[in-house]
Amino acid sequence: MASEIVDLGGGYKALQNSTYRFGVDSVLLSDYAAKHALAGASVCDLCAGCGIVGILMYAKAGPFRLTGIELDEGRAALMQENYKLNGIDENASAVTADARNLPSSMGSSFDLIATNPPYYKYGSGILPKGRSEAMARFETELTLSELLKAAKQILKPNGRLIVSYSASRFDELVGLLPEFAFGARSARFVYPKPGHNASFILLHAQKGAKAGSFVIEEPIYVMERNGEYTIEINEIYNRKGRA
Repeated sequence: MASEIVDLGGGYKALQNSTYRFGVDSVLLSDYAAKHALAGASVCDLCAGCGIVGILMYAKAGPFRLTGIELDEGRAALMQENYKLNGIDENASAVTADARNLPSSMGSSFDLIATNPPYYKYGSGILPKGRSEAMARFETELTLSELLKAAKQILKPNGRLIVSYSASRFDELVGLLPEFAFGARSARFVYPKPGHNASFILLHAQKGAKAGSFVIEEPIYVMERNGEYTIEINEIYNRKGRA
């Protein structure tokens, strides 16, 4: 399958193909998560696809030890190629694994997890024909509860969980956190432009944190009313022109 090289800015790049094309949610997740990643930490990109989130985090907050976990073997192989392409493969490794059955050796091993899991419940829409595309968008292989269970298993005490998720399921996500020993810390709602409903949210939770200190931060608008990209989006993309 043919792949193309995408310029990520700052000297970083990535291979992607027709079965995996990253979007603005991956870019904004990486930026939000990088604010909580410390140099020298152990970081996991869970449901990593071809590794874009981890690579962009590394560009902004590295060096740190990066592990990308992906169920699809083809995407995991592409992720490892991307780590090598960017010269971070000595500090980064791609692991083909099912988040529902992670090895016990990963238990309590990460300081931070960034994850962009499937947004939609199985049966809530028309599935893409390909398995890879379907499991990236719908909960055919991994439910929200299963994701949080995996995150609880592999995060260290007080570890951070940074999630990009559908705004329509925000209440469900926040409601499930205590069941898996997480406390919500902060969130940013992301809007296509002013006057529209939020499309997704960026959530920061902490393992073992108690309720009571949750902050809704300033929203992110991808575009202005006139259709031009906002200053913040251009800054995140590290571009002076359009994103």
